[in-house]
Amino acid sequence: MNAIGSVLVDTSIVVDYFRQDLTLHEKIDQVEDVYVPLVVLGELFYGAHKSTQKDKALAQVLEFSRGCIVLFPDETTAELYGQIKAELAAAGKMIRRMTFGLRLWPDTTICRWPRGTGTFPSSQG
Repeated sequence: MNAIGSVLVDTSIVVDYFRQDLTLHEKIDQVEDVYVPLVVLGELFYGAHKSTQKDKALAQVLEFSRGCIVLFPDETTAELYGQIKAELAAAGKMIRRMTFGLRLWPDTTICRWPRGTGTFPSSQG
């Protein structure tokens, strides 16, 4: 299968990937670049340190992160976060909890599980 595009994943996507979700593996394995915000990587390490199988979980996070591009937040990230959150609030579409550890790139699919569903989204932003 040829690699296509890029994808930005949140913590819930990576956890399901770790749990061997076959549909998710198919989709992520087709992607050329997988972006992981630094905050997500921190959440994964947090979960690994709490795990009853700590060594195995830490190894899994390290292995996954080596195949990803880690995104580091900066002042531009903070400004975009504030701008987008304000626009959403003004439109009455406030997101209860907004994790935003990245700059937005064109042509990058942002994947996260919509609350209350079990389906892989094609794209959300």
